[in-house]
Amino acid sequence: MTVKSYITCNVYKWSGLVIAIKLCQDNMLFTELESKVKEVKFIFSLFPEIWCAFKDSFERSTSNDLINNPLIYYCLPVGYPIGNYVMVDAIKLLHQINEGLKFVREKCPSSPIFQRLTSAKAEEFHGVVEELLAMYVLAKTFGEKNVIPYPRLSNGKESDVMVHLNNMRVYVEVGTLGARMSERRIEKILNDIAEWVCEKLSQNNKKLYLRVNIDTTEIPGKDGYIDEEKSFDIIKGELESMGLEDLLTFDCRGLLNLEAALQAIEYDPQYLNPSVRKLGMVDNPQVRQWISTKKSVLKDLKFIKSIVFYDSPVMVVEVGTIESHPSELSEKLLGKYADHIIRHLKSQLKQTEPNSANVIAINTKHWSLQRAEDLDVYFKETLFNHLKDRLKSMLEENVHVSGVILFFDTIDHGFFISNPKAKISIDWFIGSLKLKSLPLT
Repeated sequence: MTVKSYITCNVYKWSGLVIAIKLCQDNMLFTELESKVKEVKFIFSLFPEIWCAFKDSFERSTSNDLINNPLIYYCLPVGYPIGNYVMVDAIKLLHQINEGLKFVREKCPSSPIFQRLTSAKAEEFHGVVEELLAMYVLAKTFGEKNVIPYPRLSNGKESDVMVHLNNMRVYVEVGTLGARMSERRIEKILNDIAEWVCEKLSQNNKKLYLRVNIDTTEIPGKDGYIDEEKSFDIIKGELESMGLEDLLTFDCRGLLNLEAALQAIEYDPQYLNPSVRKLGMVDNPQVRQWISTKKSVLKDLKFIKSIVFYDSPVMVVEVGTIESHPSELSEKLLGKYADHIIRHLKSQLKQTEPNSANVIAINTKHWSLQRAEDLDVYFKETLFNHLKDRLKSMLEENVHVSGVILFFDTIDHGFFISNPKAKISIDWFIGSLKLKSLPLT
């Protein structure tokens, strides 16, 4: 089978990172991608519930279509398209999803969650994963017999999950915040850069895998928003001034960390830490000469932090962020972030049960501005100041809601903000999940 020359793009997010992918193919079999998808197929087959959900997709869809599903893409072997092993984090996630699916199938076999998991729509997919991971954690914490997926509410709607213990029912509604505008703007910038690089390199018939890692903390703003045009021009200018095309012609492959390279050029390589030598590629005379020639340019780079390149049967260009926080500009958007949380909470109130304990849990990972380990300081000193008054007012008007969980990754990793006027206290529930409490009073 042959195909015409084309460029395709996908933008993926996981754990806060944003990656724009460009694939350029010219009259050749995309065998490398097919082999990687086959490896994912094998991994999925080891998890019975996941395999049951995805089996038809693997049998009926092409490799290009399959990688539009975020879970399949996430599980592609490391170094795509040249790697040969699946990340440990991916295996861990598959295990948790599989256990969640098994739990739902046993208690709610007619649930549409199995079809929703195979969706190519990122927002829908992330919502399904949040529900499954919450069920997995709650079942482990409180016992499977005490956890009920998708219980029917008195208004005819369904909650996500309910814990029935200590003669009390706790209904939990789990959700995830969608991408904020600043993140969408960054996605577009990365997408445009990836397309520009891919088209530029394809003119020279290059076949390689290239990843450019970008630090977006100093991305320029305009009228309180990210300036897409200026950001694109600056990043493009950095790639041109550093001589990316020359670097890719050298007899070397791997990761080049530009900070390490600048440190290494100041010293005799034999006296350097081996890890610095490797990251800076200073043992390669061509790279060392390039670093020396481009020293002043590299010192002035604000966005380009590292380059990864390997030989590949097809050209693949990735442009991605290096941290989970998108930009310093986002620090100015905390009020809008708080607004979005309140809007989401209000939309979930119709999914609660009167005269029972209700908890609304939100995964804020994609909206985080700091790393997870800095969450305590970040949340208490910044976002909480924008959120607490509005949240207090909303909760006091809804006394059947015991509180709100804002979490990262899984429902037991985050904060519980209790409703000071809640009819029902759920200290035992929060204590079992080992959540940190933040009072509104």
